[in-house]
Amino acid sequence: MTIATWKDQTSLNNAKALVFSEYQKQGFVMPDFLALHSIQIERAIYARLL
Repeated sequence: MTIATWKDQTSLNNAKALVFSEYQKQGFVMPDFLALHSIQIERAIYARLL
């Protein structure tokens, strides 16, 4: 399990863009990797209520 806390939505969006850019450079295809290793993921974004 991985849990990350981001400063704000902009920081999260920037991190996503950098990760996907690096995946593209490396030719990494996440769905293929997950299927190959029988990994299931559940993603969620949570926000504080208070």
